[in-house]
Amino acid sequence: MLRKHNKPCCLAISGLDPSGGAGLLADIRSFAAFGVHGLGLVSAETAQNSTRVEAVWPRPLRAFTQQLACLLEEFRPAATKVGLAGGVGQLRLIRTWAQQGRLGQLVVDPVLVASRGQSLAGQHMPRHLLELMPAISVLTPNLPELADLTGMAVDTPARADGRTTPA
Repeated sequence: MLRKHNKPCCLAISGLDPSGGAGLLADIRSFAAFGVHGLGLVSAETAQNSTRVEAVWPRPLRAFTQQLACLLEEFRPAATKVGLAGGVGQLRLIRTWAQQGRLGQLVVDPVLVASRGQSLAGQHMPRHLLELMPAISVLTPNLPELADLTGMAVDTPARADGRTTPA
């Protein structure tokens, strides 16, 4: 049952970076800095530090689904920020619930590659992220992620501004 809470809330769906430099822990800190109650859902766990990512373990879809359903019984986030997705099943669930209006405004920061270049997503993840587009309010890819999503060469901000060329 939805309850009225004193503070607005936002949901972060992202990977768990144990170093705290990115992912869910960083998202929750950002929410707190703006006076927003942060809800968090782990999409994947990582073995990483500030210099490298050693492994990524996606959250099992059953656990992910049950945790999200439990949160949404009580909370209705004003916005949901999606970072690292733990798989296609998670993206499809997010799309369905976003289209039903259960996740508020959808902000997607498509985490496909770590800052040092290690792949964090399967080769088909960009295509499945595009399936979310109708539900997305704000999309915040960096240039390499934008290139992966569009299939275009996007190596400068000028090219990202509609002047891309096929890769």
